[in-house]
Amino acid sequence: MDPGLDAGTVNNLTFLIGLRNEIEHHMPPDLDNYLSGRYVACALNYEYWLTRLFGERHSLGDMVALAIHFRDLTSPTATNTKMVLPTRLANWIQKFDDSLSQEGFNDPRFAFRMVFVPKIVNKKGQADRAIEFIRADSPEAQGLVPERVLIRESEKPKFRPKDIVRVVSEAGYSWFGVHQHTDLWQTRNAKDPAFGFGIEISGQWYWYQRWVDEVLDYCMKRAATYGLVVVPTTVPPVR
Repeated sequence: MDPGLDAGTVNNLTFLIGLRNEIEHHMPPDLDNYLSGRYVACALNYEYWLTRLFGERHSLGDMVALAIHFRDLTSPTATNTKMVLPTRLANWIQKFDDSLSQEGFNDPRFAFRMVFVPKIVNKKGQADRAIEFIRADSPEAQGLVPERVLIRESEKPKFRPKDIVRVVSEAGYSWFGVHQHTDLWQTRNAKDPAFGFGIEISGQWYWYQRWVDEVLDYCMKRAATYGLVVVPTTVPPVR
């Protein structure tokens, strides 16, 4: 039976199948954030066509809870809007998007784009407003009167190797020192910008909290595997 899928659903499936072939067994850390709208569209499309083809009694909504996991679901800021993808993958995504018409690209069945809704009023009786961020040179922006909004930049905390060793020591993994840290990041090629674990500033490398979490996870698993003693200390945390 030909289900007669709409163009948006077909484009979404075609993209995700091609994406699977492109990434194979390695998924860049920023990919989910970059393409979350297309993942959500796929889940919604599945429910839509399942009930349309086989009836409402087959709806998954009454039988199983569906969840889409979002990492770092935060408000847009000047420092976290740029996502780093491998050049080859970024070029492939751009080529696919360019092959679509503007209507096809905007189709919610291709990508489900949600409006970020912060609470921006402080008095009762005032309605909350939904704010959507769009490019100033996009067709949707033509004719709009700009409204200025203050954006406070939020800088990510940065850690030096000795800071990470101290945090790990506080957690009880006293056997993990600077040497072990160097071996770990070199083995995992953690300074590759594609992973987003840190940043180089004026020739000095600084690690983000994501890498600290990776190190703690590594130590926890190693301690469990080899039966290493874990004795947390009372040393004050890094400031």
